[in-house]
Parts: sequence; structure tokens; C-alpha cells
Amino acid sequence: VSVVFGLLGIVIGLWAKNFEQLNVLPVFVLTPFSMVGGVFNTVTMLPPWLQFLAYGNPFFYFINGLRH
Repeated sequence: VSVVFGLLGIVIGLWAKNFEQLNVLPVFVLTPFSMVGGVFNTVTMLPPWLQFLAYGNPFFYFINGLRH
């Protein structure tokens, strides 16, 4: 998990032209994926349509792997 996030940070750093672009991916992609992935709650507490999205989310499996 740390290698994936580290490589993602390097890719974002190479792509970004200024400091504002550094926050695009973390704010609009990583944060929602991690919240739907079950960081602060279990996926069973989500509505059924959001559970479907959570199981297709790769961060869900990262978080479950860290929990176990």
C-alpha cells in the first residue's frame, strides 16, 4: 500500500506544473475513494448503491488488507 501511494505521489509530482495541480488528485480522487472504502466505517453501513461502488474501489481492498 505504501509503495502504491508513494509511486502515485511521484507521478503526481512529475505531472503537476504548479502547486495547485498537486492537490487535484488527492482532493477529488483519493479522499472520496478512501471515505467510500471504509476508513471510518464499515462498508455494510453504506446504502446498497454505494456498497456496489465500494467493492469496485481498489482503496477498499487496501484498507481491508491493513485491517486484517
